[in-house]
Amino acid sequence: VNNNEILSAVRHEIALCDRHSVDENIETAIRYYDGELPEPLSEQVKFSTVVSRDVQNAVEATLAQIMPGFATDQPVTFPPISSEDEEQADLETAAVNWVVMSLAEGYVLFNRAFKDALLFGNGILKVGWDARVEPLSQRIPDVPPEVLPAVIQDAQHVSVEEQDDGLMTADVVQYRDRNRPRPEWVPIEELLVNPDHLETSFDTARFVCHRREMPASDLIAAGAPRDVVDSLSGSHGTVSRRVGAIVDDDPAHEATRRVMVSESYYRLDEDDDGLAELRRIVTAGGPSGDQELLLDEPWLDQPFANGVAFFAPRTWRGVTLTERLKQIQDTNSELIRQILDGGWRNLQQRLGAVESLVNMDDLLTSVKGGVVRLKDPGAVVPLPNPDRPDAALSLLPIVTQMRRESGGAAIDTAIQAQAVAGDTAHGIERTMTAIEQGVAVAARNLAETMVKPFFLKTHALLKRHWSSTIPIRQRTGWAMAIPAQWPDREIVSVSTGLSQTERDRQAGILSGVLQMQMQFAQAGLKLAGPEQLYATAIDFARMSGLKDPQQYFLDPQSEEAQQMAQAEAQSAQQAEQMKFEQQKELATLQGQAAMLIEQLRAQIKRYDTDIKHIETINDQRLKLAEMEAKFDAEEIRLEFEKDSLKKESESESEDESR
Repeated sequence: VNNNEILSAVRHEIALCDRHSVDENIETAIRYYDGELPEPLSEQVKFSTVVSRDVQNAVEATLAQIMPGFATDQPVTFPPISSEDEEQADLETAAVNWVVMSLAEGYVLFNRAFKDALLFGNGILKVGWDARVEPLSQRIPDVPPEVLPAVIQDAQHVSVEEQDDGLMTADVVQYRDRNRPRPEWVPIEELLVNPDHLETSFDTARFVCHRREMPASDLIAAGAPRDVVDSLSGSHGTVSRRVGAIVDDDPAHEATRRVMVSESYYRLDEDDDGLAELRRIVTAGGPSGDQELLLDEPWLDQPFANGVAFFAPRTWRGVTLTERLKQIQDTNSELIRQILDGGWRNLQQRLGAVESLVNMDDLLTSVKGGVVRLKDPGAVVPLPNPDRPDAALSLLPIVTQMRRESGGAAIDTAIQAQAVAGDTAHGIERTMTAIEQGVAVAARNLAETMVKPFFLKTHALLKRHWSSTIPIRQRTGWAMAIPAQWPDREIVSVSTGLSQTERDRQAGILSGVLQMQMQFAQAGLKLAGPEQLYATAIDFARMSGLKDPQQYFLDPQSEEAQQMAQAEAQSAQQAEQMKFEQQKELATLQGQAAMLIEQLRAQIKRYDTDIKHIETINDQRLKLAEMEAKFDAEEIRLEFEKDSLKKESESESEDESR
C-alpha cells in the first residue's frame, strides 16, 4: 500500500465520520446549559424571558457528588497477582497515580471529561507521549567578554550586542526535548470514530481520529519537516462551539498559523497478509486535516478512554442529561414564564380609551401621580386581564418529580434532606443513601468506562517510553520505580464512585472497628496487630477525605518503624541488663550489709559484756564506798558520843563541886 492509497483511505474515513457529525447536538447542549432561550419560545413575545437551569443544575449537582472521590492522590490501585508481587504492585500504583494526579493534574482532567460525559454523552481522555522539541529563549545581560564563550557554548542560536560599558548582552535560544507523558482531555467535537462502531471502548474500533487545529510551530516541534508544514493550507477560521460563529483565526506571524491536523489510529492491511493492523497515521492541512500525509507507523493500541455516565443501546455514544432534561427545562421555563407574566399583567393593567375623548400622550406616559386629561369620565375603562394560572403552580411539583426521575437525584438532595429533617440519624442516612444511588451508578459507569482504561493505558505508556526512574515515597520509605522493568497489567481497581454520604457511613464503620481493636488490645486479646490497626487508620483517614493519609501514621512494615522497633528492643534489653546489674549489685550490698550487721551485733554483744562487767565493778565499788562511808560515820558517831559523854561527865563534876 503506497502513501496515496493510505491518504485516500484516511480521507474516506474522515468524510464518513463528518457525515454523522453531532455538532448540532453539542451546541444545543451548550445552549441549554447556558440557559439561553429555547428556540420555539424565544420567538414569542413574552413579558418574562426567564429560563429554568435544570440542565446546568443537574450537571453541576451530579458532578459535585462524583468529584470528591478524585480529590485523593491515589484513586486507583493495581492489585498484585501473587504474594511476591505485592511490593511491586504498590510501587507501580504509587508511580502511575503520581503521574496522572500530580504531574498531569488528573483532577482537572477528570472534572472536564466527566462534565462532557454528563452534558454531551461522552467524556474523552487521551494518553500520549510528548516528544516535542521545546525552544527556550532568554536574554543574559552584563556578560564580561571573557566569560561570553562559556555562557553561549550550549546554545543553538545566539545574538550578541555590546553594551556602552563594554559588557555584552546575549540572546540565547536552546532546545529541550520534553520526553514526558502527556495525558489530556479531548473535546468530544475533536474526536471521530467510524459510525458503525457499537462498543463503548475504542480498542476494537476500525478508525479513531483526533482532529484539531495546531500552530504550525507545534507541528515542526513534533518532527514534521518545515518545508512540508509551510506548504500546508490553513484552516481559515474555526467554528466556535461556544457561540456558534466563525472566529477570525488569522495570526500575525507564520509560525502561529493554525493548521488542521488529523491523528488517526486506523486498522488496515498494509503488508497484504489479509490481517488488519493498527497504525498511527498523521495527516494535516486543509479544512478536514487530510491534505498531506506526515506520518505512518505501526502502533500497539489506541490511546483514547471513552467515558459514559449513562449507556445508550447499540452505540458508543452515551445518553446525556441534556437529552433527559431538555423537555423538562422547556416545560419548567414555560410554567415559570406564565406565572411571572400573570403577575406582570395584574401589576400593569391594560386600559381601553376613546381616542377623541382622552389625551393619548397623558395616557401613554407612565408618571407616578400624573394627570390624564379627559373630556368624559367614561373615556378610559380597564380591560379585564386573565388571572394568574393556578394550574401552572399545581404543575410545578409534577415537573420537579419528572426532573428528579430523569436528571438524577443529586439535583434535589437538599430538598430530600429537608423532608427528612425530623427523622432519626439512621433514617436520614438510609434516605440520603437511596437518593444518591442514581449518582453512584453514573460515577461507577464513568469509573469503569473511562478511569480504568485511562490508568491501564498510562501504565503501558510509561512502560514503553519512560526510560528513567521515578522516585516514589512508599510505606517502607523511598523507592525508585523503573517503568521499563514493569510487568504488563490488565487489572486495575478504582476506589472512587462513592457518594459523600456513603463515604461518611464507611468512615463511621471504620471508627467503630478501630475502637473494637483498641478494646481487644486493652483486654489482652490478640485479634488485631499493628498492621491491622494501621490499615484501619489509613482507610478511616482516606474515607474522611484526607489526602495522603500515610503522612499521619507510621507503617509498622516501614524501615523507620522497624528501626524504631529495633531501638525499642535494644532499649528494653539494655534496661533489662541494667536491672540485672542493679539486682546483682543490690544482692552484693545486701550481703555486705548482713556481714556488717553481724559484726555490729558481735561488737555490741562484746560491748554488752564489757558494760555488764563495768556495771558489776561499779556496783562493787559503790557498795565498798557505801561500806566505807558507813564505817567512817560510825567512827565519827562514836567519837561524837565519846566526846558528848566526856562533856556530860565534866558537867556533872562541875555541878557536884558547886
